[in-house]
Amino acid sequence: MRIPQWITARSLLCLALVLALTGCATSQTPPKPTATAIARPPTITTPKATGDTFVCANPPGSQRFYAYVLGSYLHGAQKTYLVHGCDAPLEISHADDRNYTPLAFSTDASWLLISDDPIDQNNTNLTSCLKMVSTSSRQVIPTSFCNPNPVGGPTWEQWYAPIAWAGPNSFYLSTVSAKNNSVQVSRVSVPSLARTQITTLTWVAEMANQTTLSGIALRQNALFYGGYMSSSEGGAYLHRYDLATGADTRFVRLGLAGTGGCQVADVPCSWTGPWDISPDATKLTYHNPGPTHDITDTYVEPGQPLYLSAPDGSGAQKLFPAEPTESGFNAGWFSPDGRYIAAGYNGVMVFERLTDGALTTAPSALQWSGWTPQSGVVVMYDTTAGDTTLIHLDLYNYLTGARTPLQTGTHNYVWA
Repeated sequence: MRIPQWITARSLLCLALVLALTGCATSQTPPKPTATAIARPPTITTPKATGDTFVCANPPGSQRFYAYVLGSYLHGAQKTYLVHGCDAPLEISHADDRNYTPLAFSTDASWLLISDDPIDQNNTNLTSCLKMVSTSSRQVIPTSFCNPNPVGGPTWEQWYAPIAWAGPNSFYLSTVSAKNNSVQVSRVSVPSLARTQITTLTWVAEMANQTTLSGIALRQNALFYGGYMSSSEGGAYLHRYDLATGADTRFVRLGLAGTGGCQVADVPCSWTGPWDISPDATKLTYHNPGPTHDITDTYVEPGQPLYLSAPDGSGAQKLFPAEPTESGFNAGWFSPDGRYIAAGYNGVMVFERLTDGALTTAPSALQWSGWTPQSGVVVMYDTTAGDTTLIHLDLYNYLTGARTPLQTGTHNYVWA
């Protein structure tokens, strides 16, 4: 799978440090749940799709937009498509020596942020740039927000990463400075691309929240980040920056304010204990007490459980109590409706319902890819399906066990 350089750097880091960050792992070791604590829904699989057959990733009757990529990175050029509802896919055209990767839709689905990446990633003179696509016309609008090749390219001076769409006509952008690792947050108007500076954050753990390319999450008109405003804090904490008042509030401690290693990529890679915040910003998932050492490829910290709490740490309760604690730190992800948390244990995904703690495990052959807007449905890699040069994704319903194979070779699905 060819993915934008912002994500490529993180993927390479996961491969290099898989023993230190269990959340990056893709092991196929069978799960070790207790029989009474975890339910596995029945597996219901529809026939496999062929590479030439479009499979709608929306439920019947949906009018949502989504985008995806078709093609193997081993075969060079890929195609990027836009879909409305279950209408026929429409290609977003690009140059033969470039690939487009969808990143995020605006709140009204009128715009799609994409990454424009060179096919030849060995050419250190080429860059990867943010662009915008009009979903009504498929017109592509370039931006000046470009990053150098993270492997073997020129040393970066500033690094751009989108945070989230602020509304139908603007998005928040993170710009990391190589001089002091400070992060400037700005609001970019669309389509003019005029930038308005919002604030500068002293230090942000870009690698600590894998749900956002910047490590900063937008929730309820506030930006949440793992980091600090002053190094005197003595580590990384969950912070909340109020976009209305400009107030920065420090919450629970996440652990060491360290580095992710970056042995294989020259990119911003500050990190702390993995965390995620619920869509309504009332719940936090994190490790307690969190990391005390920088990530290396020779040292793995003893395992620590995941907790669920309020942002300030109050009311903390252990998540996934039936799962044995593993070395390192795995990430927990809130579902879009905030009702579930997903996390990986021994390479197997487990889903916990927050209302009563009920647990469900996915089949060991399925590995995490991401949430969808459909309640109870996620996108997962099928590690047992056919040609290994092509990606095989399934829509997996962890409530019913139903699996719908998506078109062979498609990946990087993004929904409005």
